[in-house]
Amino acid sequence: MPSDTNKTKTLTIRMPMNQHEIGDALGLTHTYVSKIIREMEDAGIISRNGPTLTLGQQGRLRDMVDFSDRCEMLDTSWFPS
Repeated sequence: MPSDTNKTKTLTIRMPMNQHEIGDALGLTHTYVSKIIREMEDAGIISRNGPTLTLGQQGRLRDMVDFSDRCEMLDTSWFPS
């Protein structure tokens, strides 16, 4: 049975970039970034508190981006404790 290699993993992350910086990095306007973040909050997919972001519906996010965790089923039982 696979074990999780990151025991401190949570669904809350610190977002070091503001909406302008996210937009610049992705080639989007900060207005569009703000709109998408607001829609995700309204849908309960994420929640924000200052610079922290919490994933509310992890499964839905995985489906939205067609995420496949190739590391999830790795056998780590041989790792030292």
